[in-house]
Amino acid sequence: MMLGELAKSYAPAEAEAEVRATWEASDAFHARPGGDAKPYCIVIPPPNVTAPLHLGHALNNTLQDCLIRYHRMRGCNTLWMPGTDHAGIATQTVVEKRLLQQGKKRVDLGREQFVATVQQWKDQYEATIIEQLKAMGCSCDWDRTRFTMDEMCANAVREAFFRLFKDGLIYRGKRLVNWDPVTLTALADDEVEMREVQGHMWYLRYPLAPPASPAPPASPAPPASPAPPASPAQPASAGGVRVEYITVATTRPETMLGDTAVAINPKDPRAEHLVGKQVRLPIVNRLIPIIADEHVVMPSDPDNPMAEYATGFLKVTPAHDPNDWDIGQRHDLPVINVLAPDATISTDHGWDDCSDEAQPLVGLARDKARQWIVQWFKDHDLLQDVRDYQHSVGHSYRSHVPIEPYLSDQWYVKVTDDRMTGEALRALSDEQYEGTKPSRSPAGGTHAKPQSSGTGIKPQSSGTGILPVRRLVTERLSIRRRNLPHWQIGGSTYFVTFRTAKGDLDRTERQLIMDACLHWHGERWHVHLATIMPDHVHLIVTPLRKDKDTWHSLSDLLHSVKSFSANQISSHRGASGIIWQDEYLDRIIRNDDEFYEKFNYMIQNPLKAGLVESAEAYSFTYRPVDDLGPHGRDARATDGNGDAMHRQDACATESSSQDGD
Repeated sequence: MMLGELAKSYAPAEAEAEVRATWEASDAFHARPGGDAKPYCIVIPPPNVTAPLHLGHALNNTLQDCLIRYHRMRGCNTLWMPGTDHAGIATQTVVEKRLLQQGKKRVDLGREQFVATVQQWKDQYEATIIEQLKAMGCSCDWDRTRFTMDEMCANAVREAFFRLFKDGLIYRGKRLVNWDPVTLTALADDEVEMREVQGHMWYLRYPLAPPASPAPPASPAPPASPAPPASPAQPASAGGVRVEYITVATTRPETMLGDTAVAINPKDPRAEHLVGKQVRLPIVNRLIPIIADEHVVMPSDPDNPMAEYATGFLKVTPAHDPNDWDIGQRHDLPVINVLAPDATISTDHGWDDCSDEAQPLVGLARDKARQWIVQWFKDHDLLQDVRDYQHSVGHSYRSHVPIEPYLSDQWYVKVTDDRMTGEALRALSDEQYEGTKPSRSPAGGTHAKPQSSGTGIKPQSSGTGILPVRRLVTERLSIRRRNLPHWQIGGSTYFVTFRTAKGDLDRTERQLIMDACLHWHGERWHVHLATIMPDHVHLIVTPLRKDKDTWHSLSDLLHSVKSFSANQISSHRGASGIIWQDEYLDRIIRNDDEFYEKFNYMIQNPLKAGLVESAEAYSFTYRPVDDLGPHGRDARATDGNGDAMHRQDACATESSSQDGD
């Protein structure tokens, strides 16, 4: 090629190495403190050393590089600090998977050799990640590369922990956590994957004990023989009916070993005669009280989807269920943990009244213990019934096994303290905050709340200089314009989609789903629009307030809808099976335009799918009469063929149509 002749195409490999060498030789990206230049810093979100970088990392780091180079060219004293993250349990998990491929387990290596193996993995992928960042041209200050477990970072963590503890901003307490019995670690709520599981509801009978029985001793004497407990010496009478047994329904019979009460709703007519009495817990021979609590579902409650499966009595196991834990706190119940961290039955973690009858269970895995207990109840004529039951079960995103609600000592941050929330708000720039920021009290006491509406945080621009749309909509439509992750943002409005596992839904089944979606309408969420298609469901919903400070959980509401409708559909079909896919899509609606876009999309969906000749003819689209957000008078909420269907304030389209089955 002649000197000065340009190549027909750009060959990055020919130029990048030389440019990179020039950058490194000139120390162009190294930040030096001091000087008059305005500082501008970014700490790279440290990639996990679990694997090499992927396309998402490339996009993320490209955006950071653009910002750094822009401010560097403006004359700022810039620092882009690189590093990698140890990823703790996640790294351990991938290393263990590698060992399993070699036919080995972690315990086969011993602690020191396993730690060395993890270190080797870390060194390999850390070097790969840093080289990838350099190959992308990231203008990081490579001399300041950090690893989250190196000596400097570890010292900083210990110092921060000590200061927070000394200042009373962190504390330790026993709480129920999402426990992974394989990786032996607690999981955050967003690390739990909900999966629809075809299980069973077991109905267990607990014998009623004489009302004059004393409180259970610390170490009750076990039964003299493996025979079932004797019939109650003095059966009770509830509403003129002789009661010898209390029947509880459970999907987890193995946890009955830790029962410390049986609860009944105080509105249940039987409560007057049974509250205060005791039952004798089978197998364990523990005497436990019958208490009254409004959490219990009544079989006669027409408004609760779970009433179909309820007996009116709830076994209360505070150590192994979040709702039971709350009941236990309200009634000051004992907490008995019958599981080891690996989810085997154990007497070493809080169970101190194990009877001779229960001894064969010790050491069994939870699934084996479940089989053993069900068989015991069956053999002793205490298993009243077994029903198929489809429900969502939390699984670990790491090991993919069912998580265990587990009582554990955990550290917590006192985020309600003004030294945490107040300082965070005071750190915001004036452009980010509306109103007066909360004042700082020298004594560290209670501070006055800022005099502003909402959170005080200003709506953020999209970056184009055009602010979000600010047109008035219904009060039920709560739009969050903050550029934040939407996980658990109370009161936000969502566009939700979930799909069938296989096959299409017939007309009856689509109506069952519509009924389930509307069950909590106006009470726990507001349904702006619902469209039930043959193989998927679209919703626009706003969860409502549960109390002064909290909203009903979107995930809990969707779980209720999917579980209840799945059971109804299974009954309609006369066969059990998985109805819904595990995953669902939820997208926060951040402005009015997004609302109308999704609204029109849902209205047009049946028409575009060829189910009807006009959108208003579809029988399974619902809009409540009191929803004024996407009102028909808005020209954007039309089907393109006229806005007649949007002008109507009908609840659901009731016309017969040719929508397919």
